[in-house]
Amino acid sequence: MKKTNIFLLFLTATFLIALLSGCAGKKNNLNTGLIPVKSNDKWGYVDKEGKYIINPQFSYADYFINGIALVKSNDNKYGFINEKGEYLINPQYKNAMPFSENMACVISEGCVPKYINKKGDILFEVPTAEQAGNFHNGFARIKNKDNKWGFVDNTGNIKINCQYDGVNDFNEGMAAVMNINKKDTTKTFEEWGYINEKGEMIINFQFKDASPFIESLARITLDYKQYGYIDTKGKMIINPQFDATTIFTDGLAPFRSGKLWGFIDKTGKIKINPQFDEVGLINNKLIPVRSGEKWGYIDKEGKIVINPQFDDALSFLGDIAMVKSSDKWGFIDKSGKYIVNPQFEDINRDILTYLIIGSDWGNIVVSDKIPPVEEIAEKFLTFLNRKDYDEARKLGTENTKQMLDMMKSFAGAAAKPTVTKDVKIENLKCDTNNDKARCTYTAEGKLESIDLVKQDNKWLVDMKKEGGGNNASSPGE
Repeated sequence: MKKTNIFLLFLTATFLIALLSGCAGKKNNLNTGLIPVKSNDKWGYVDKEGKYIINPQFSYADYFINGIALVKSNDNKYGFINEKGEYLINPQYKNAMPFSENMACVISEGCVPKYINKKGDILFEVPTAEQAGNFHNGFARIKNKDNKWGFVDNTGNIKINCQYDGVNDFNEGMAAVMNINKKDTTKTFEEWGYINEKGEMIINFQFKDASPFIESLARITLDYKQYGYIDTKGKMIINPQFDATTIFTDGLAPFRSGKLWGFIDKTGKIKINPQFDEVGLINNKLIPVRSGEKWGYIDKEGKIVINPQFDDALSFLGDIAMVKSSDKWGFIDKSGKYIVNPQFEDINRDILTYLIIGSDWGNIVVSDKIPPVEEIAEKFLTFLNRKDYDEARKLGTENTKQMLDMMKSFAGAAAKPTVTKDVKIENLKCDTNNDKARCTYTAEGKLESIDLVKQDNKWLVDMKKEGGGNNASSPGE
């Protein structure tokens, strides 16, 4: 579960800003005295003086939350350790996320997402979920096989039905939700709004993008071009006027005007003029900023405290900050003096998220359970019957996609609109032989067949131009 520099997330991707949702920081206890670092291709933990507390031995290591940390073993299995480096839960999972609100979401080989406690006991599974996230404010995101998102509570019950095309985690009692507007057949676009913990629509769908509420404000845009902020009632507090913005921390938020970044307060007033090529977020009253190719630090008034001199720089963790120089990471104090000379190959750069949120930032795990070949065949035939070639493409091999593209172009060139009717698929049976399958079915009294192959651990329809029993037309034609 490789993660990305948190500053780049804030500055380059709207969606990843939404990942900073959740306020579990008030419920989870982050151990800032054990810092995950990489040395000689292995991850271990050091203290703030650079002394190893847990020797490098893992292929990945996360921060400790409430005394437990997610690690990845050398055979690519995830497990959990205590602060002595001892396994509390043996490495056994194909994928997993750190604990949040005393639960962790894990994926076992060939299984659906499940949630465990610190003993490794299974609390519940979510059999309908193809993707699932960690808990924030008592809710976890899930996506079903129809690509719709909803939420489960901490007992595993679906509290908000899977009905949205996208969702963010809950924060401050609300979650941003999205549906794709397809009313205009010439284009599709996202529409975001907000729901409360009862699933009630509090702020109607109206935004082209929307972040979680943090410090009672949420970042929005109406046109993908200019960004502003609303309050929890949907009132526009700062009109959309900035080329890019991120979240508020400690009363300030970064904004971009043209190519340069500065900071605004909660009234929209510019507190630090745009002058930096890249910025991080405030922690402990200092802000990482990049001018040209080098990073340094400023205070909340915009005054340079530590001159730009580093290749990369993270927010301060108490009285120290992690910086990169000559491809190695070390620690500095508030004067810019090295406490630990650059010596680590890499460092877990999610520290700011954990300081603000207190938990993992909106990652998801994907179910390892392969849908039955019959389910894929039936879904494909249903889409094909409806002439929904775009959805059918998602279930096909490259050969199938080419065939569907031709069918779509023929349908588009037809003199008269194509009229579809529901064709009942009956007696669907599939015979499998290793990574190949042939499914037979009856459509309007006619016996048909379709071939599938297993690629990247999932079944796909494999249509060919001739032979093989495949029918390149809609069922019943």
